[in-house]
Amino acid sequence: MEWDVAVLGWQAVDIIVPVEELPIKPGQTQLVPEIRPEPGAAGNFAIVASRLGLEVAPLGVVGDDHYGHFLLESYASEGIDTSQMATEDGYDTPLVLVLIDEGTNHAFLPVSEPSMGKMEQWIEGVKGSRVVIVMGYLLIRPDMAQLAVRAVREAARAGRDVFFDPGPLVPQMDKDALREVMSLSTVILANLDEAKMITENDDPEVAAQRLCEVNNRYAVVKLGGDGCLIASRSMGVRHFPSFPAVVRDTTAAGDSFAAAFARGFIENWSIERIAQLANATGAAAVQKLGSGFQVPTRDEVMSILEDNGIDIPL
Repeated sequence: MEWDVAVLGWQAVDIIVPVEELPIKPGQTQLVPEIRPEPGAAGNFAIVASRLGLEVAPLGVVGDDHYGHFLLESYASEGIDTSQMATEDGYDTPLVLVLIDEGTNHAFLPVSEPSMGKMEQWIEGVKGSRVVIVMGYLLIRPDMAQLAVRAVREAARAGRDVFFDPGPLVPQMDKDALREVMSLSTVILANLDEAKMITENDDPEVAAQRLCEVNNRYAVVKLGGDGCLIASRSMGVRHFPSFPAVVRDTTAAGDSFAAAFARGFIENWSIERIAQLANATGAAAVQKLGSGFQVPTRDEVMSILEDNGIDIPL
């Protein structure tokens, strides 16, 4: 079987905890209106990609436990193929407590260590997908970093396009693994803080250009409410503005942007059109609270595009 995109990252469940205010001070009591589980980490990208019409294969393992079954059932309910995931006895499906306050601040508290299982369990998904997105969280542990590098090499040998999303833990990453994954990537997708950490440069345009020099293809610097910068050897660095949005929560906005970018890239759209879809999807994401099932729907993305006079059929 062949998929549009394989998702190589933590298979985890977010436990969403809305609070009044962050940080929570010692001795303080805050009423929590609810606690709910959502597909998290790699799941945010997978769900948005599926909602935008892509055939998606998450890669990795879950535990034979309540949260593992919850994650598999959640993917299935979104039309996502879980055939490249394994269930392991004795392994606890990773949980991440996500604290979100009314001021759009959030904090992430991983509860357990993730695992990617054995590469043989999911390598078919790497070789059989048009795009493989690799999440940078994998590079903070030596064992998973080795797996990620092997997977990227296999994808490159198979002629697959690799997207790399570094995430916020750049200082903790294996530097050799980071360098190789970026060099073999077709598209590097980083937010501004990540781009600054990787390139050691505070100028957004310079950072975008330096990322592009690493892989000689495309580099994207996500600027939140200011849209994004996209750099390539042929066009240099271009800025693409975002769309007006009332920000409630930025959780999963970057994953939503990346999934939309993959949708346009796979369709071989122009860079301008890809950026419009990605920025609209990011804008739709920040107007909602939480991750997982709360990520944008196709109709919500279309509404933003139509409100701004942009015709992109999905």
